[in-house]
Amino acid sequence: MSRRKARVPAELLEELIALGLDEFSDEDAFDLADGDPGAMFDLIDEGLEALRVADLRQIARQQGWRLSGTRRDDIVDQIRARYEDPASIAGMIESLDPRLRRGLDLVAWAASQSRADLVKRVTAMAALAGEDYADLDHGVGAMMDALSARGLLLRDGFGALFVPPPIGIAVLPVEALFPALDVSTLQVDDAPDPYGQLLRLAAAIQKGGGVTRVSPWSAEVAVPRHQQVPEWNWPSSRAQLPGRLQLVPAAGSWLAAGDRKRLAKTLGERDPLAVDFLFILLLGLNGFADLPEARHRLQIADGWIEELCQQGAEILVAALLEAWIGVPYGGWDPYSAVALAGGPRLLRHPYRVCSPNQYSEFLARLRRGCIRLIRRLPTERWVDLDRFVALVGASQPELIDPSSNGSGLGLAPPDGHAIQALDTAQAWSDLGEPVLRFVLEGPMRWLGLIELARDRQGRARALRRGPLARPVLGLGPSEQVPADAPTWSNRGDVGHLRLGLGNADQVRMLSEWCRIDLEADGRLRVEPDRDRLLASLEAGANPIASLTQLRDAGAIPKPLAGRLERWCDTWGRANVYPGLSLIEFAEASLSHELLARANLAEHILYRVGETRWLVEDAVVPSVLAALERAGQHPRIVDRRGGHA
Repeated sequence: MSRRKARVPAELLEELIALGLDEFSDEDAFDLADGDPGAMFDLIDEGLEALRVADLRQIARQQGWRLSGTRRDDIVDQIRARYEDPASIAGMIESLDPRLRRGLDLVAWAASQSRADLVKRVTAMAALAGEDYADLDHGVGAMMDALSARGLLLRDGFGALFVPPPIGIAVLPVEALFPALDVSTLQVDDAPDPYGQLLRLAAAIQKGGGVTRVSPWSAEVAVPRHQQVPEWNWPSSRAQLPGRLQLVPAAGSWLAAGDRKRLAKTLGERDPLAVDFLFILLLGLNGFADLPEARHRLQIADGWIEELCQQGAEILVAALLEAWIGVPYGGWDPYSAVALAGGPRLLRHPYRVCSPNQYSEFLARLRRGCIRLIRRLPTERWVDLDRFVALVGASQPELIDPSSNGSGLGLAPPDGHAIQALDTAQAWSDLGEPVLRFVLEGPMRWLGLIELARDRQGRARALRRGPLARPVLGLGPSEQVPADAPTWSNRGDVGHLRLGLGNADQVRMLSEWCRIDLEADGRLRVEPDRDRLLASLEAGANPIASLTQLRDAGAIPKPLAGRLERWCDTWGRANVYPGLSLIEFAEASLSHELLARANLAEHILYRVGETRWLVEDAVVPSVLAALERAGQHPRIVDRRGGHA
C-alpha cells in the first residue's frame, strides 16, 4: 500500500501546499549500516582511493593478506575483494584485542564524523559506558589510528571517518554498549496493536458521522510579550527589527476538541496525542474522504477498509511506517508536543529562514534516524532507557538538533529569559532528551517498534525491540504473534474478528472469498460471498489449500470452511443427461430466424438461453435435415457413439 495524497477537502490540501508540506525528503543522514550493496562498496572504493600505497600495504600486513603486483589499481582491487568476503570481515573483527574491539563498537555507533568530532564523541560515550570502557578515556585518538591501520576505519572524500559498511553491519547492534537488564521488578506495557487501534478509530469515526478538522495552530501556547507572535512567513505586514527572533509555531491537533475527546474515550486511550497520531496515519494511508455537505468534515473513504484488509502483515507494517515518516510539520511534530506540554520553544533568526518545507524534511530525517538507532539495539534484550538516551546525546546530538541544517534555529526556555544554541549540553537536557523520549514512548511504541517497562511511578525505565520491529528494520520476517480468536454467530458461517498483526494475513485470504465490513466496535464482520469466490476461481485461483490451512489452524470455523469448499467443489461441474443432445448457435438472431422459417419448435425440449436448444437424440436427424434445408451446415460433435 504505497503512500498517496489523501482524499481530503480541497481547502485542506491548498493549505498544506501553501505551506510547502506536500513534498517530503527521503534524505537520511544516519544510515550507516543500511543501503544497497553497490552504494556501500562505492563508499569503500572512495575510502581506499584516499589512501597511499604504503597505507594499503600496511592494512594488508596487519591483516595477514598477501598482495601480488605493484600497480595501485591492482592493490586496491585485491583489498576491496576482502571487504566483499564475509570470512575476511569476520577475521578482521576477531583479530582485535579486547580494547580495540570495544573501541570499534563505540566508533561504529558514533557513525561518520570528522576526526575531532569522533574523538570527542567516542570519549564521551566511553565515560557513559562505565568501567569496561574507562581505559578509552585517554588515547582515543591512538585507538582510532590503530583501527585505521587495520582497515577498520576509513576516510571519505570530505575527510569524515567512517567504519566500512560490511564491518558496521557485522558489529551492529552493539551488544557491549548495553548490558542486559532485569525487568522483573518493572511493569511491561501491553504489546501495541496499531492495526486494531486504527480500525477502531475508523469505526468510531464512521459511527459518529465523521470528524471535524481544525487548524493545528488554534491551540497556541502563551508567548512571552517580548517575543514575536509565531509565524513562518517573513517579512510580515508588521515591521520587524533587525536581529529580532521569531518563535517557530507549535502545532496542535488537527481534530476538534469534542471529536478528540470522544475518540480517546472510545479507544480507551489516556493520551490524546495517541488519537492525533492514529488520525494522521489514517490521513497518510488515504483513509479519508470529504463530506461536501458539511464544511471541514471528514469521513472514512469508500472501499478503504476493504483495501486495508487485502494487504498482508508485512505490507501493513511498511505502509504504517511510511505514513509516519511522511507526516509534515503541522501534522505530527515532537517539538510542538514538548512545547505544548510546557517545555522550551524553538526560535529562528528572520534573516536565516527555515521554511516549513525545510522543517518537514528535518522531521522526516529525525524519524528515520530514530528507526536506525533502534536497529542498532541488542537483539531481543531489555536495555536501560536512560543509558540509551544519554548515549544518543553524547554520540549523535544532531539527530535532535534542527540547527544542524544551517537554519539558524535556537532554543527559547519557557520563561523566555535566555536563548542558547542547541549544541550545548544544557540544550540537550532541556530539549533533546524530552524530544527523543517523546518519540520513543509515543510514536515508536504506538507502532509496535519498541516495548517499554515502567517503574511503580509509571516512568519508562527500559526498552527493547517490539514485535513489529523485525520486518521494518530489515532484520527478517516478523515474530509469530498469536492471532485473536474469531467469534462466530449462531448462523455458523458469519463471524467477527479483529485486524491485528496476528491475523492480518488471515484477513487478507478471507477477503478473497468473503465480504468484510467494519463494525462499530472496530471488529470485522466476515460473511462468505459466492460471487467473490467464483470470481477468484475463474481467475485461476485454487482456494482449497488456503481453506484447509485456515481450518486446520482453527482460524475459521468448520461451517464456513465447509460452505466455501462446497462452492469450490460445485464450480465447473458438468451433469451428463443420456438420450439428449445440445444444439448451440453462434448468435441469438440466427436461433430466432430458424424458429420462424423451419418447423423445429416441436422438436425442442428446452431452450437454454437465447443460443442453445436441447433435443432428444431420436429427432436429431430430422433437426439436422431441417437445418440443411435452411442453408445451415452444423458441426457435429459425437463423443458417445450418438449425436451431441
